Amino acid sequence: MRLKDKVAIVTGGAKGLGRAFALKMAEEGARVMVVTRKDMDNLKETVKRIEDIGGQAALFQADVSRETDTLAMARETADIFGRIDILVNNAAIYDGIKRRPFYEIDLAEWDLVMAVNVKGAFLAARAVFPYMKARATEKSSTWLPRSFLPAPRVLPSMWHPRAESLVLPGPWPWNWDPTISA
Repeated sequence: MRLKDKVAIVTGGAKGLGRAFALKMAEEGARVMVVTRKDMDNLKETVKRIEDIGGQAALFQADVSRETDTLAMARETADIFGRIDILVNNAAIYDGIKRRPFYEIDLAEWDLVMAVNVKGAFLAARAVFPYMKARATEKSSTWLPRSFLPAPRVLPSMWHPRAESLVLPGPWPWNWDPTISA
């Protein structure tokens, strides 16, 4: 059990890849907070499946494009499980989006996709960061979206060009001071 005693948050955990991430991490021993914006029935099913395999899970409804929701998500996870070790930024808007030339994309659709897919990943990472930073001297891990890292060449052995996230094993060998840039 590679993730025994770890706590993971999986946004977009109601179905698809998010559910698969949550189930696999629970299978590996992690306690999992699964999060969705609106699909509560499927989120409850994800939690049930985790519990059916002997795992521990909780659910949280949050719109990751809202800072208040991501802060509440992080706080609730820490309150329930005592810590946060892993963030899987999986929440994204894809359902119902039709491929079309950029000049035909409705502005409201564009705003929603950018708010969830881009801003949401940023806000979720920012919300959990204080909890992870507090544990930075311990053996810990985090998953961060590619966009928060300076370049793929930094840790090529942990990088896949199609990956949306990168696993960074701890303890972290660098200073997490946000005023320092790469």
